[in-house]
This record gives sequence, C-alpha cells and structure tokens, in this order.
Amino acid sequence: MIQHPSNYTEEGYRLLVKLFSEAYDHNWDTSYILKKNRELVSKVGKIANPLPSGKRKRILRKWSMTIEDLYIGGEENAINGIKKWRETLRADIDK
Repeated sequence: MIQHPSNYTEEGYRLLVKLFSEAYDHNWDTSYILKKNRELVSKVGKIANPLPSGKRKRILRKWSMTIEDLYIGGEENAINGIKKWRETLRADIDK
C-alpha cells in the first residue's frame, strides 16, 4: 500500500514507509512486522485517511515497478517478481 499514499494520513504514511524500510533493511519476519505495526498504530491512533476516496488528493509518482508488473511473467514467476518488486520499492522510497 506504500504506492497509494492517499489511503493514509500524512503521519500514517510516514510510519508505514518507516516500518517497511526497517523491515526490509533488517530482514524482519512477518510476525515481528505485524507486532511493530500494532505498536506504531497504537501510539498514533488511526492512520487511514478519513476522507472518502473521491475527495482525496492524489499526487502522481512514477514507480519503477508496480503490482501489475508481477503478473507479466505469469504465476510461475510470481515469487521472483515479488522479491524484485520489494527491492525496487525500497529503492524508490529513498528517491
């Protein structure tokens, strides 16, 4: 969901990006990521954008790869595609 920042409050989006970056950089397992997410959300309350979807401000950002790109190689290549997507997303966040 990092590629859809309008779904979050500004603070919620910053926390999501920080969580993703730390999880990627430190190779956290899923259960630890979920634990950290619960901790972060409990400190700030709601992170979802309260505005209806049609009223949200969207800013176009060019991503190197999107979820759509995972389907190009078919189901057989999905795992490799997900790994590549994760790596390109991490690199795009720092741009």
